[in-house]
Amino acid sequence: MKISLIKYGEISLVSYVDLTDDEKLTVLEMRNQPSIRKWMYNQESISVQSHLNFIDSLKKNRTKQYFFVQQGGKWIGVLYFINIEFGLSEAEFGLYANPFEIIPGVGRILEMASIQYAFEILSLKKLKLEVFSDNKHVVNLHKKYHFECVGTKMVREKEVLCMELDKAI
Repeated sequence: MKISLIKYGEISLVSYVDLTDDEKLTVLEMRNQPSIRKWMYNQESISVQSHLNFIDSLKKNRTKQYFFVQQGGKWIGVLYFINIEFGLSEAEFGLYANPFEIIPGVGRILEMASIQYAFEILSLKKLKLEVFSDNKHVVNLHKKYHFECVGTKMVREKEVLCMELDKAI
């Protein structure tokens, strides 16, 4: 699926279920990088078989969508939507950049693509996320795109901000 972003051009969202075997392994290698893992609820290294089983489970799951994001022939990161509630028109999302590439503005690109996909393709009215409060760079990115903090919770003895963005009417 192609998305055109003002200022950043066209990007491709490739569903995990449509990835080649090599691309699936690239996603796993990115996800298992310590710089990515440290911001996840599950910080354990994921096995190849567990990763492949997860991707296979996505084929029948309407509440989750995971995408490998490509721009200009480079894999720039991952977007995912979970707990998709079409009846309530809301979902949670997350993103992370490819830790093996230096791409100026990649956070903004992934954020804008997430918002556009959620509101224009999925037709959601609310987008939610959770982020560790000490991940200041990402917290500030979300605030730049008008996500508001609606609460906090503790995960692994660390504060997590619960943030939401309502679709502009």
